[in-house]
Amino acid sequence: MPKIALLVDSPLSNNMAGPMLRYYELARVLAKKHQVTLAGEYVEPGFAPPPQVEVLNIPAFHRLNVLIKASLPNPSFLKELNRFDAVITHGRILRALGLSKIKAKLIIDLYGPWFIEDLVTGKSVNLKGINELLLKGDHFICAHERQKDLYLGLMLAAGRKAADLDKKIGLVPVGISSVPPQKGKRPLPEGFMVVSWGGMWDWLDNRTLVKALSLVGRERKDIKLLFFGANTKAAREIPRSENVLLIDQWIPYAERGNWLAWADLGVVSHFDNLETHFAWRTRALDLLWANLPIVTSSGDAVSAVIKEKNLGRVVACGDAEAFAKNILELAENAAEREKIRQNIGDFIPALYWENLTGPIDDFCK
Repeated sequence: MPKIALLVDSPLSNNMAGPMLRYYELARVLAKKHQVTLAGEYVEPGFAPPPQVEVLNIPAFHRLNVLIKASLPNPSFLKELNRFDAVITHGRILRALGLSKIKAKLIIDLYGPWFIEDLVTGKSVNLKGINELLLKGDHFICAHERQKDLYLGLMLAAGRKAADLDKKIGLVPVGISSVPPQKGKRPLPEGFMVVSWGGMWDWLDNRTLVKALSLVGRERKDIKLLFFGANTKAAREIPRSENVLLIDQWIPYAERGNWLAWADLGVVSHFDNLETHFAWRTRALDLLWANLPIVTSSGDAVSAVIKEKNLGRVVACGDAEAFAKNILELAENAAEREKIRQNIGDFIPALYWENLTGPIDDFCK
């Protein structure tokens, strides 16, 4: 049985952002066929791994606090990592440890093109890191065909040439749990609850949603918009009001189902840019898992699926009036919401985590 380590470029924590969520679920499914261990920068107290999944309780770095904060690679961590047959990772920690020191087969996870996010948010973009990973990796996974085209082009530009290059990239999007959310005590305020579940990042268009809810409020005072993960700079620029509510922290992964089960509608608003074109919205999948109709901006791969499968409504980027119109129409049409929920129920088995790991299993054979 192959020994696989899933290495997250963050601490192992019960409060999961997108990358940690992805590796937690991949580990859970892969453990049914392989010997799986989760690893990260360090392990937070109380972290609970999935069943049959081990945890590497060795920090990746030694933290130094002398005159300046610094860290050094931990040789013990590196030694332990090299005992695995394969390592699945985004690669930041591996680059810091030294890619040339890694003996295990590397499956580089490219589902989140961070350099595109840097580009659209005005940060400097250095492709040296991605080039190193593209040249070193033994196999690659990404979220969808748009991303695959991007990485094939970057591989060729980096000097990696092979007739079967396209076979080195498998499609493993962020998926959906096959266990539906469980409804417990209501954690949300009373009213028709519209949730923005994707965090408040610079590449998401939060202002359009706030403007849309202001327009919605002229018609119905009971419809409220709830933002999660509102502890960012972008969130501090959003004024709180009676119908726009912000929750600073992330909801613990095990509790997210109850929060979403009490919501009525999901919304995703982003900009018309490169980040949108190549994105696969991790948190939008949670909205579908909770059987929530979604009103979303156009342009990304998830919105294309929503439009094709009739899982909600798709509007133009930045169009607050269209968001408001569609939120109101769905809020007032229970029959349409129920039909969309049926469509979601028919579609989401294709994205169950159990049905997505084929490219990883095939490589491990």
